[in-house]
Parts: sequence; C-alpha cells; structure tokens
Amino acid sequence: MRFTNSTFHSKSIGFLLSLVFLIYGCIKEDPPLYILNININIDEAGSVTGAGEYTSGSEVILSATASEGYEFDYWSKGDTILDTQHEITFIMPENDITLIANFRKSEYSLLVNIIPENGGVVEGQGDYQHGDNVTLIAKSSDYHRFLYWTNQEGQIIEVDSVYSFEMPMANKIINAVFERPKYFLSLFASPQSWGNPEHTGYYYWGEEVIISANPVDEVDFIHWTDRDETVVSTQEAFSFIMPADSVSYTAWFSLSDGFIADIDYNIYPVITIGNQQWIAKNLVVTRYNDGSQIITGLSPQEWVGNTEGAMTVYSYENINGLNSQDEVVQAYGRLYNWYAVNHPSNLCPAGWSVPGIEQWNQLINYLVSVHDMVNNESETEKTGVANALKSCRQTFSPLGPPCQTSAHPRWETFIEDPDFEGPNMQVGLDLFGFSALPGGMIGNYGFPREIGQSAQFWSSDPIDEDGAYAFLTAYVLQSLTQYPKLKKFGFSIRCIQD
Repeated sequence: MRFTNSTFHSKSIGFLLSLVFLIYGCIKEDPPLYILNININIDEAGSVTGAGEYTSGSEVILSATASEGYEFDYWSKGDTILDTQHEITFIMPENDITLIANFRKSEYSLLVNIIPENGGVVEGQGDYQHGDNVTLIAKSSDYHRFLYWTNQEGQIIEVDSVYSFEMPMANKIINAVFERPKYFLSLFASPQSWGNPEHTGYYYWGEEVIISANPVDEVDFIHWTDRDETVVSTQEAFSFIMPADSVSYTAWFSLSDGFIADIDYNIYPVITIGNQQWIAKNLVVTRYNDGSQIITGLSPQEWVGNTEGAMTVYSYENINGLNSQDEVVQAYGRLYNWYAVNHPSNLCPAGWSVPGIEQWNQLINYLVSVHDMVNNESETEKTGVANALKSCRQTFSPLGPPCQTSAHPRWETFIEDPDFEGPNMQVGLDLFGFSALPGGMIGNYGFPREIGQSAQFWSSDPIDEDGAYAFLTAYVLQSLTQYPKLKKFGFSIRCIQD
C-alpha cells in the first residue's frame, strides 16, 4: 500500500494531538492543601491532636485531652461553638482555618458537716474550681458556741470561726464543730446549816433551772443573792435561764420566831417558864463567842488533868443504836467542864448565859409554888419537878408513842416492865417543853457514863478552886437537885436569857 503525502500528513497530526493530550494528563497539578490550626484557650489546660495541612473535604479527627484539674468544654471557631465532644470529626474547608479547644478548670464540691446539726450554720460551702480562694464563716445557733474546724479524720485545722483556704484539686469535706456548753451552778446557804439548797450541778447554756432553798424547820427563807450579793429572787423556789457562765447563788435565812442560834449557827428552841426563857436543847456549841475554839479531843487522862475550858462527846461506841459522834451530838448534845462555863467570852448564845444557882432555884420554886409540884423523892402523889421537865421520850413510857420509844434520844426506864408503876418508875412528862435529856457525864477518871440515865446541868456558881454547883436528875428520880461537883467533870449545859 502506498501512502500519499496527504494521508501521511493527517496521520501525523492525529498522532501529535494524542501525544499532546497524553503529556498534559501526566503533568496535571495535585489539589491544594489548607492549614488547620488548633489553639488552646488556657495553655496548661490540656493538649490537642489533629492540627495540620489538609485538602478541602478531608475528614480530620480532632481530639482534646484535659490536664489534671481541668475539663474539656467545647470546640469553637471564633465566637461560634462547634461541638462539646472532646473528640470530633471535622471536615476540612477550602481555606485555612483556626479552631479553639476550650478548657475550663474542674469544679470540686466543698461540703461542710455541722456538728451537732442544730449547733449553727456555715456560709461558703458549694462548688469551687481548684485554686479558688474559699472563706467559710461559722455562725452559732442560740445557746451554742463555735469550737473549731476539723478535717474528715477529726484533726483540728482551725479554731477561728472564719476559715480561709485555697480549693484543692479534689472534693473536700470539712466539719464545723459547735457545742452547747454546760456551766456549773453553785448553791450555798447562809448560814450554811440553815438550809439545803437543791440542784447544784452542770447545766446547758440556755437551759431552764429551778433551784430550791429548803430551809430547815426552825428558820425562814429570806431571798437568793448572786455572787455580787445582789438580790435575784425572794421566792424559795427560783427559776432562771442558765447563762453562758458559771454562776453561784446563796439562799439566805433568818431564825423563825421562838428560836435562837449560837456562834456556830446551831439552833435552839426557846421556851418560857414563868418569867424565864430557856433553851430547850442541850448545848452543842464548839466555840466561845469571841470565835476561839473550845478545847476538845482530850484523852481521859488529859481530861482529868486539864484546868482550861474543854468539851467532849459521849462515845457512840458505848451507845447501842447510835453510829457516829455526830448522831450523839444531835441526840444528847456535848459535855463541857466547868472551866468552859466560866470562860470570859461565854459559850451561850449572845444575850444568854449559863444559869446560876439562883436562876435554877427560881425555876424549881415556880413549878412547886405555881404548879403545885414537888421537888423531893418522898411525895409521890404530886408531879415531880424533874418529871415535868424531862423529855417524854422513854423506853416503856406509859404515855405510848411517840413518847414510848427505844430510839435515841430517850430516857431509860428503871423497871423495864410496862405494867409496873411503883415509886421507882419515873415518867418524863415534858409539860413545859424543857425536854431535859439524859446526856450522861464525864466523871472522876475522864470516862463517860450514865447516858440515858442521868441529866446533869452546870450552874455558873463555883464552890472553890476545884468545885462548882450542878443540878442533877436521873431516871430513878423525880426531883431536880443541886449538888457540889468537881469542875473537871463533864456535864450538859442549858442557857437562860439574861
């Protein structure tokens, strides 16, 4: 086959065009790349992945990881929030772009336990970001006070009611500890032995307290005073609200009509017989009126050799039915030598004294002349002076209870036969309230004897250097008789108003 020039030429052109298109296709450019920048709003808040160069339409995985104490918040472009997931797929646009990974500080809860629950309130608890300055303020409820702040382990971390600190990277629990404090209430009686105030002790602040004065039978309540001696109430039962401090109150008393007291505040009933006033109990005082102590605690040997005022108490160990010296004193009084009677400072209550022979005889003569009694042992058809003055408390008393008793104080019965009424069975009648009691005596050798059997009372009249007069009666006698006695003996004392 032969080719003509024209044929060859057209084929050559076609070949060249194919070659051109082939070359053009081989040298075509790649699509353009665009830059994806990722900024972090807080440098130390976290890290991101996914920034780089991408062609338009590329799917890019963006991931944000928060550092400790921070949380991822959202992706944004400018002011536009794109997504709140920390990992997203982003389609690359046909341009460079800058995204922002927004983080925020983590929030931690601050919880305050109030102990006890009604102790108060606390301001400042809630949610905080770490590093925030936190201030807690504790305010006490009524009648409570703030003590301190503690951690969960109970360790004290602050004692001031305002507590400031920096919030850590963790939830935090704090205890605010309050208390309703107790304060001590002291109660006193003045004089001390004249009342028995009740309800001393600890009480809560704000608690209602009721106190009672409880005067003894022989006295009257006057008022309550505080420690500044300000009168706070004239009511024997006094109620008040316990303050935020320890307090003390004193109940004041005065003697009721018909009673007197010695320097020790021992109380004696007063009786009138004729125109004389007597105390109706055996004396129990331990001091002279100048406040000096009457000697006591002497052994029998010391007692008989002593020439100064002294006193003693009949030993309870020798008395069936009494268990202490105090019980003996309350029942029968104390025993004094005559030197105590003669002390210049006097041992009877102020305005009173130990009666002399003349005053004792005046009492006896009054009963004999005015009340037709006898003061001897020969006449039995009349009442004996001593029986009229004796306490009726007696074993086998024919008067029956309460006179008939074996409990102290009491007289023994010489013939312990309730049906026997012979001349030797003397019966105390206590017709005038004198209540003479058989306190016994301390004799020659300094030993006690005759309790329950004899009542011996000093007079103020001496005989000589060693002796003085006393008046005596006994459970076998109906008379009250004057006798000379040694000054060293120990007898009971009755006082008479001057």
